[in-house]
Amino acid sequence: NLIVDPSPAVPSNSTPTDLIVDGTGAQTYLATGGRVPKLIINKASGTITPVGGTTTLVADGFDLQTGSFTAPPTTLTINGNFNQTSGTTYSYNGGSLNFERFGGAATSFTIALASALTTNHLSFGGGSPGSSSSTTWTIGGATPTINALGNLAVGNTMSGTGAVNINGGTIYVAGNYNANAYSGSGTTNLTINGTGTQTYTKTGAGSNMGGTITVDKSANTFSLATTASFSTASQNLNITTGTTNLAGFNLTVNNTLTVGTNGKLICNGGTVSAASYVITGEISCG
Repeated sequence: NLIVDPSPAVPSNSTPTDLIVDGTGAQTYLATGGRVPKLIINKASGTITPVGGTTTLVADGFDLQTGSFTAPPTTLTINGNFNQTSGTTYSYNGGSLNFERFGGAATSFTIALASALTTNHLSFGGGSPGSSSSTTWTIGGATPTINALGNLAVGNTMSGTGAVNINGGTIYVAGNYNANAYSGSGTTNLTINGTGTQTYTKTGAGSNMGGTITVDKSANTFSLATTASFSTASQNLNITTGTTNLAGFNLTVNNTLTVGTNGKLICNGGTVSAASYVITGEISCG
């Protein structure tokens, strides 16, 4: 079993070390603070699960090679690459997943997924206090898909000005989309697909995710809480199903705005600007 005590974090100048969990039976981890090196799960059988008192876990990388891993019930934070191999099981356990770079020079990390990854809230951060160095997360693998059942947050979390970019794959979010300070762009597609009310909020400098944005809601409304500018070159916004309400804020789309047959766009005092339009659904902009 693994015990992580609240000792100081791994020093930035330390030699990288892998922590391998490879028992064949049931194993547990207890984390009351601190931070572990790259965590490798290589279990021929059995599951590693958190025990009582464990709410979060912080690791300098995560590699699920064989076996099953149950995440902590509050937050799993990964400062490094994330890999999930075919045939393994990642159970989110109601918890959130936080991809976070702890300072340093501009860095790129990979998120390699053999199957779609599900979590509660999802966040991408990084940066270094007072630094303009960027962080790039690239989603790849056989099934480059992340399903966020809660909110999605992207932005610099270290009081710096470096952009946080996300490339590759698709993120599905059932909660709110928050583009925080120094959120970058990239190529990752984003689908807003929750059945409850969802909002978009932009705070501080920066941009939005740079892939195609799709609204595909079977119920309730996706609304703007701030002005939205999807300004990456050739970026599209597709409202395929459900209602999008600008709620008085302005919407800008670099390339094509599509409102499908089952989609509806309500301006409610806001304005719309796009390079081109494909409208087969309903627009109410007065």
